[in-house]
Amino acid sequence: MKLLRTGIIILLSIILVSPTWAQKQKKLKSEKQLKTTKVYKSLPDALRKPHKVVVLDIRNQQLPILPVEFKQLINLQVLLLDGNNITQLPDFIGKLTNLQKISIAENKLKTLPESFGDLRNLTELDLFANQLESLPESIGKCSLLKNLMLNQNQLTKLPQSITELSNLASLNLEENKITGLPENIGDMPALVTLKLYKNQLAKLPASFGKLTKTKELNLASNKLTTLPAEIGNLTGIEFLSLEDNQLKSLPAEIGKLTKVKKIYLQNNNLSSLPAEIGKLSLLEEINLRNNRMKSLPKELAQLTALRDIDLGENRFSYVPGVLGNVPGLTMLKFDSNRIEKMGDQLGGFINYTTMDLSHNRINSVSINLGKCTNLQYLYLQGNKMLIAPNAFKTLTSLKELNLTNNSLYKSQKGNIRKWLPKTRVLF
Repeated sequence: MKLLRTGIIILLSIILVSPTWAQKQKKLKSEKQLKTTKVYKSLPDALRKPHKVVVLDIRNQQLPILPVEFKQLINLQVLLLDGNNITQLPDFIGKLTNLQKISIAENKLKTLPESFGDLRNLTELDLFANQLESLPESIGKCSLLKNLMLNQNQLTKLPQSITELSNLASLNLEENKITGLPENIGDMPALVTLKLYKNQLAKLPASFGKLTKTKELNLASNKLTTLPAEIGNLTGIEFLSLEDNQLKSLPAEIGKLTKVKKIYLQNNNLSSLPAEIGKLSLLEEINLRNNRMKSLPKELAQLTALRDIDLGENRFSYVPGVLGNVPGLTMLKFDSNRIEKMGDQLGGFINYTTMDLSHNRINSVSINLGKCTNLQYLYLQGNKMLIAPNAFKTLTSLKELNLTNNSLYKSQKGNIRKWLPKTRVLF
């Protein structure tokens, strides 16, 4: 009996002393509730009453480590550690199972502990601007994760388990060194935003086509030479960025992206567009600057929502007349091509208010340009014009005409000033 009484006393002592026994873990708060919860901004203050701490903001305090006492914060739900000098996280971080949001941006982490997988309530994880070289396989156990930010690290690959994050809506992997993606990357049904800008991807797995809920896809600044036909299955895409790659062509299946509004393709090796581009009925903007384009498909005229197309720095020897048939276009961006003559087709560009044909080889202008009476800005600098075109006489709405770096005769300059007295003319 005496032995039993002694055991009970010892057990009660443990319960009273240990904070993890003495204090129950609090119920998780909603995002709305967390916004009005007291924020602790000092680690010493937080450790005085650890069981009361739900939100801890200790950003920019030059912390090198998290002390062992940190594990007493059993009710912690939001942890902000940005801008410190933390090189590694302790294993006990996985014991803080109430954590819903962790931000450790701009530290010096190279790895994460396997215990990270025990944070089953985690919905947001920000690891921006660390030195991470790999992720633990256990990351796939954080099944409630919705937002994962890993941009500006040193990752070369992703763990296979990342595809188990079935609730992940946003994945930012920009500015890493990733050379390949998991073959089943498409097994992430909730993914809406995928950012892979500035990596080293040379190809995309076929499963990419299963990301049917993805609306924003950024693959700029990689090493892609082709796109898989399955990209046509990304029917939810609204924003597609593919600039600064090595693409030589686009698959016909691109025409299936009927919800896309913006496509960035500048700085590739494209020489043409597939006719199916005309099926993108919601397309508002397409950037094709600095490619090898020489012509455009007639189907471009079907793009009734198109408001902006950039065709500068290509290899066009003429301005394609189809651009005059796109009802929403009012700006011509055609600088730095190989155009020698502004041809008769320009008479169809009557809705245009701006034309940039600077830095071409233009030496003559069709009289039909004079039909573009809505034109307000005309940029022709850096061409080979000697004589003032008669077409200028009727462009009375012009606000600015740039003719610098041409070889116009002095008398011709006088004619232009006479024809366009209200226009700002630059010679």
